[in-house]
Amino acid sequence: MIIVLTVILVAGAAVLTYRSFNVTSSGVPVPSEDEQHKAVATAEQFALRVDGFNGDDPEAYRKSVTSLLTTKYKADFDKQFEQIQKLGIQKGQKGQGTVLASGITDMDADSATVLVVHDNTVTSSTGSGKQHSRWTIELDKVGGRWLVDDFTPVS
Repeated sequence: MIIVLTVILVAGAAVLTYRSFNVTSSGVPVPSEDEQHKAVATAEQFALRVDGFNGDDPEAYRKSVTSLLTTKYKADFDKQFEQIQKLGIQKGQKGQGTVLASGITDMDADSATVLVVHDNTVTSSTGSGKQHSRWTIELDKVGGRWLVDDFTPVS
């Protein structure tokens, strides 16, 4: 009888230990480390591509950024980009980004929120300027790929 009770207690402890490391408080499985890395990499790549503006080839810039976007967010981005083009894109202007830090703030099997801290340096014929940014980037998993669904600058 004591052996059976011991086996039940050990099995129960094992289940509780497993759940505490692999299941969220709401019972949703914790995404694998590989999935976490993929989500962070997509968010970082998005920040770098947005920062990596080239005024000599705005269409390549648009394509580079939109390849990381969900269908919904791509439509929003295209509208915003259209407005930017109407204002006039400065030839010779270039941007380059550097990711300083990033991390997941929330994640489940098909969505994630990643905070990305990055610097952007823009150079043009009139000089250069540097901007420090923090963005929360919302991602959705679509067809096995992490895609950006929205982002919000954080003050």
